[in-house]
Amino acid sequence: MIHLTSGIGLVFEVGFAVFCFVDVLLAKETAVRRVPRWAWAVGILVFPLAGGAGYLAAGRARRAVERQRAAAGATSAAGGTATATAVAAGPTTAAAADGAHDAVLLGQLRELNEEHEAMLTRWEDDLRRREEQLRAETTRIGGTAAA
Repeated sequence: MIHLTSGIGLVFEVGFAVFCFVDVLLAKETAVRRVPRWAWAVGILVFPLAGGAGYLAAGRARRAVERQRAAAGATSAAGGTATATAVAAGPTTAAAADGAHDAVLLGQLRELNEEHEAMLTRWEDDLRRREEQLRAETTRIGGTAAA
């Protein structure tokens, strides 16, 4: 790494480089512009400030643009005839596949939530039963002592 700072500036420089490096590694291939992801990663490792700043300014796709592409892919996949256009478009097909994946994931989360709700209901019923049993035993012990 080629450092341009020292002291506390070095801490910020390394933190900035780590942020940019992790962002490059976690970004989708379609979200990185201009050069391949591996080139941005090498640039950030060799020149932390310049590579990170260059990646954020030129190489990183804007989040709003990514969201618009995902929304356009989801609506075109739901449109029937627009699906053929989405397949030809390229990146929107990944968004449509993500939409289908999201639907499956949401279904699994609903099932898991229902299982948890049923388990909580069983626990509450068991707790009520135990409390009633404890009250009955306390009453019986108290009644025996009084007699």
